[in-house]
Amino acid sequence: STPNLESWRPADLVETAVAWKNAVKSKDSPTCLIFSRQNTSAIPRNQNQIDNIDKGGYLVKENDNASISLVASGSELQLILDAAEALEKDFGIASNVISMPCLDRFLDNEDDYHSSILKPNLPILVVELSHPNSWYKLLNKKDKVLGVETFGESAPANILLEHFGFTTSNVVEMAKSLVDE
Repeated sequence: STPNLESWRPADLVETAVAWKNAVKSKDSPTCLIFSRQNTSAIPRNQNQIDNIDKGGYLVKENDNASISLVASGSELQLILDAAEALEKDFGIASNVISMPCLDRFLDNEDDYHSSILKPNLPILVVELSHPNSWYKLLNKKDKVLGVETFGESAPANILLEHFGFTTSNVVEMAKSLVDE
């Protein structure tokens, strides 16, 4: 991440509108809006969730019996929603799903907000189609990040996603291994 730069990776049109609003209103720092080239689906939200987008990260799906927190931004949010559904349906593993469109903004919140979103007693799996380094500020030693640490591959998106492990089945396996630890 770049110091004094807010980077937003919105998952859909609603997060894009909030990111744009924050970019236009910002007087303290520049803002980078990073969009997916892939089509994304609208994510259903209530008003509280929409209000919390401004905080940089929020719970999209909360489960009182969660065994793991799944975190993503941008187009990867749909991937972890699919993985959360598969974990519950196929393995009986409940999860919390967190959208983190702006990690920089999320980190500026109080610790109480952090722990209300990223429950301290749950392992965390972050799924991010970029370098994983920025995420380690939030994670414990046992948590994991599925990221991309190389640059320069060229192929159709579906081939690259599979090559780097950005598939529902891989996210499910990584989540299961964290829950089983």
